[in-house]
Amino acid sequence: MERPVAVAGLLALLALGGCSPSSDAARARETSHLRLLGHFYMRSISETGARPANEQQLKDYIAKNGQETLQRLNVESVDALFTSERDGQPFVVLYGPRPKEMTVDVVAYERTGVDGKRQVASSLGTIREVDEAEFRELVPHSASAK
Repeated sequence: MERPVAVAGLLALLALGGCSPSSDAARARETSHLRLLGHFYMRSISETGARPANEQQLKDYIAKNGQETLQRLNVESVDALFTSERDGQPFVVLYGPRPKEMTVDVVAYERTGVDGKRQVASSLGTIREVDEAEFRELVPHSASAK
């Protein structure tokens, strides 16, 4: 009887050891600048009834309504929120009416990404890491040029 308990205990330790890096990665995704930016973008829509018209309008909204969240998550400023921690580049944020050619309501994405993959934020609050082919499907050239 001791052997099954020992095996179960060993399996539990191995499982816990394997969960730590993925939970760190999950935590990083949950508190990423892109996720927060998308969150504030969608909150501004729910309060105003329209997508932000430009970067300044979104920054003003975040400055007025998001300081506590930024401080709690150690984001040094509203301006810092607009830069990807992964590629160090400013995010591309889509302002104004949604481009008609887009099948998914993308609100922001990484300009460059890492290792050939970019993170993309949608209006549903999801963050997806996609390769270039999928990125081009989500964000047609005319929308990505803005």
